[in-house]
Amino acid sequence: EGGGRGGGWGGGGGGRGYWDWRWATWRPRMRRVWAVLLGLAVIARARKPNPVPWPERPHTLLLVIKGMHVGSAWLKELVELQAPTAHFIHEANMCVRTVDDIRRLLSWGTCEALNRVPSQLGCLSFGRGNFGKENMKDWAVVARELAEQPPVATRPRLIVASLIRTNAAKWAWSLYRKQELEQVNHMYTSSMQGAPTKAGARVRVNVSEFVRVMVDMVHRHRKVQQDAVALAKLLNATTAAHLTYERLQVDSLNMVKHLFEVAGEPFSAEAHSGGTGIVKAAPEDLSLAIENVDELRAHPSIASSCYQSMFVPIAKEMLPCDGGPPWLQY
Repeated sequence: EGGGRGGGWGGGGGGRGYWDWRWATWRPRMRRVWAVLLGLAVIARARKPNPVPWPERPHTLLLVIKGMHVGSAWLKELVELQAPTAHFIHEANMCVRTVDDIRRLLSWGTCEALNRVPSQLGCLSFGRGNFGKENMKDWAVVARELAEQPPVATRPRLIVASLIRTNAAKWAWSLYRKQELEQVNHMYTSSMQGAPTKAGARVRVNVSEFVRVMVDMVHRHRKVQQDAVALAKLLNATTAAHLTYERLQVDSLNMVKHLFEVAGEPFSAEAHSGGTGIVKAAPEDLSLAIENVDELRAHPSIASSCYQSMFVPIAKEMLPCDGGPPWLQY
């Protein structure tokens, strides 16, 4: 009896016993393998982009390339006054981290944050860091793919815009107060408890560093506009506008209305007039914020009338002071 059982399980008593043993060993392993494969299939299906994520008709994507401290949070609030027509994702870096992200965004308008609020005009803002040499290679890969494919109804129409600031003195102060003083640049009226910078609370700035930042601004913001033009050309997209913070201050209604007109979407002046609740925290008159403003203005690197005009206590678009062409405008 012992020999018979040994033959059945041990492999020495016949072929059938041998294969029964192998199957008893591998069957639970195969079940685990199939469970893993099934799980991967479910995950892959869940991640597959929805070919029709927007209701009823093709939509438009507005890609805004921006500098630092140029009012992009304010632009977001201005655009979203037109909700539900428009939805704006500020600092949308998570939407373009990989080639696959860019492909989904440009092919179907899919971005997890964007698709939480379906609308006809999806707007995303990006810092210049997303359009460096290596990043542009990823955009170029997707652009070539799309150019080789026939047009499809679900592919969004693409519009590119830029957003910069033209007043170098006030831009430098915005950076200084954020980085050195840890002050906010905009406040919401619902949470305001007094302006962070006001008369009687002036500070002394490092003049040479402040001037260096002022002079560097022109180069930085020319690159922002150039990147927007390059991206629009690469994607065969419409260039909607080269926006400036100062022009938004003077005439935000017509600036934002222009974006909606290019996108072919309705714009409500009444909704725009409701305001955003954002208040500019820094004063237009820098002498109210900077104690050594006279020493700053006397620096030889900014002695030209171009730079000196930037200390005027009013919101006004300024010319670049590098002797080059004026800022791009549409």
